[in-house]
Amino acid sequence: LLMGGDSRDGRERTILAERASYMKPMITLDGERIVFSRGHAAPGGPEIFVVNWDGSGLKSLGQGFAVSLWQNPADSSQWVYAGTGAVRNKYDFPAIERFPLDNPSAREVVWNKTLVSADTFQVSPDGRHAGALFPWPEAGVAELPNGKLEELGDGCWTALSSVRGPIMWYFDGAHRNVTLVDIRTGKRWTVNIN
Repeated sequence: LLMGGDSRDGRERTILAERASYMKPMITLDGERIVFSRGHAAPGGPEIFVVNWDGSGLKSLGQGFAVSLWQNPADSSQWVYAGTGAVRNKYDFPAIERFPLDNPSAREVVWNKTLVSADTFQVSPDGRHAGALFPWPEAGVAELPNGKLEELGDGCWTALSSVRGPIMWYFDGAHRNVTLVDIRTGKRWTVNIN
């Protein structure tokens, strides 16, 4: 089931009651819709969908695997970033495309220099950088579109923060330490979490 917790009233809601594989559901920045993917095993590969928070308006946005949502600061338009192309190991894609949420046919490639793992792709608020695994276990930050890739180290579960940043972090292989990197200065520090 596709479920959601509503912070306005503290209640859990069923958004889609049909049992299916709703992969990586993401709430749009306005809180009104949910973007998700399904169908890794389908012959055509995964497909992206959007549905309203109340469960109405379910529609396909086309082929691909939604990896991130981003809001353009210039006009507040909402964009979907999607892994596309032949999938390796179910979660590594040869390209990342983006498109306006309300115009999925207006796709453009923003990264195709390396494979990208789908789990933790994040776009900076200005849309100029993405933090991700290029692919696992190679954590890094890429300039978009198709610019320089700065490899930061090996790990998993990356995150890109804009607070006092950009700061990128990733777990080490044993998940006992988090390495944080200030992207502007290159300063690094490690936090032990075991």
